[in-house]
Amino acid sequence: MYTSGLYKKIKEGQNKNFWYWDYYSLIDAHMTKNFLNIRPTHYFNEIPYTPWPFSISFSLFFIFFGLLLTFKQFEYAYYILFSGLALTVYFMFGWFNDLSIESVVFGKYNKKVRQTLSYAFILFLCSEIALFGCFFWTYFDRLFDPLSVTGGLGLPYGIEPLYKNVKPVFATFLLITSGFAANLSFLSIKYSYYKALNASTVSIILGSLFLYIQYLEYTTLLFTIADSVYCSSFYLLTGFHGAHVIVGLVFLLVQQDRLYKCQFNRERHQGYMFAVFYWHFVDYIWIFLFFSVYVANWSLSYYYLW
Repeated sequence: MYTSGLYKKIKEGQNKNFWYWDYYSLIDAHMTKNFLNIRPTHYFNEIPYTPWPFSISFSLFFIFFGLLLTFKQFEYAYYILFSGLALTVYFMFGWFNDLSIESVVFGKYNKKVRQTLSYAFILFLCSEIALFGCFFWTYFDRLFDPLSVTGGLGLPYGIEPLYKNVKPVFATFLLITSGFAANLSFLSIKYSYYKALNASTVSIILGSLFLYIQYLEYTTLLFTIADSVYCSSFYLLTGFHGAHVIVGLVFLLVQQDRLYKCQFNRERHQGYMFAVFYWHFVDYIWIFLFFSVYVANWSLSYYYLW
């Protein structure tokens, strides 16, 4: 049962503005006969008020609004776009930090909650697969039925064959190597924090280099997203994948900070496991995209050309 003083504070807290975590601790904990024994009142996680979902929705609006203005070549459109991206990254860091406090400080994530989070993460990945599946469907619909206005070729104008442009090959190598480093970092948690930190740093650096190579490729392309269905599919696939790489890097950076603070052990490392799984998901999507957009596209174009 609640002690009378704590129960009175909880009742008063319903009508007063408490600081976020103060109100959280009052609602979520109760005291037994032993004063120092504070534990959750139930086995599931009672989610308190959090500003992060609304904040991220707000920043995502600026991202898509900036994209629309960029397509129409409005002035200062890039400033709106990158402001939305920066706000999204900042809000994600804040949300992940709150999740760490819930887990480490308050001990909210028991076995039942961790199992629920695993199911939710699997459903999240399924929704991401469905999203990319729609883009790939559009791309293959045009790839295997080229239009006469494109000369019957499956290769959009401006894309160089692989033997002339090695940037995608090098980017693929970097991303796959980054996935191996992330996996090594996760496995090293059980016996060496030093190796886990080094491998995590290597994984983040390689992922950042992948984004830089993609940026260099965008600056050399001779077509825009509005030129044809092929071009639109190319930018949507590579652009959305690049956005997911940014999310994956933020995910890894937060987990690396937790790793530096020694918040993981042999049994409790679910957050890092989610980050590594998401990073592998990004790897697999890029590998399929690489062979579909760069390899198969060039092969079909070479076949139609001859």
